[in-house]
Amino acid sequence: MAELINLEAETQPIRITAGDDFPFTVRIKEDGVAQPLAGWTITSQVKNKDTGAVLATLTIGSGITLQPTVGDALIVIPDTVTENLRTIKCIILDVQTINPVGYKRTYLRMTISGQTDITQI
Repeated sequence: MAELINLEAETQPIRITAGDDFPFTVRIKEDGVAQPLAGWTITSQVKNKDTGAVLATLTIGSGITLQPTVGDALIVIPDTVTENLRTIKCIILDVQTINPVGYKRTYLRMTISGQTDITQI
């Protein structure tokens, strides 16, 4: 009998301060092994959870920086995007990859809510 494998991306609930940069790292693994990221495409869209409106599209070189030998992708949601949390309740995003063979996979989903910052510089 075949074993069922769940490849559904886990959703992480996150709470941040509106107007702050939000950097995080995703380690891309296949079969438990970190992948060298040469030839990979990594994209993330940040959306208003209620309306689905796209607030930002992040790509390699524009919000996503690779550390290819260890399989890490540093993703930075800039303050200009998180400041939307001053007026909307929640933003959502996912991190989607395409490996050099052409297989597409969503690695991570986030639901991000925020609190208002006190100092706005």
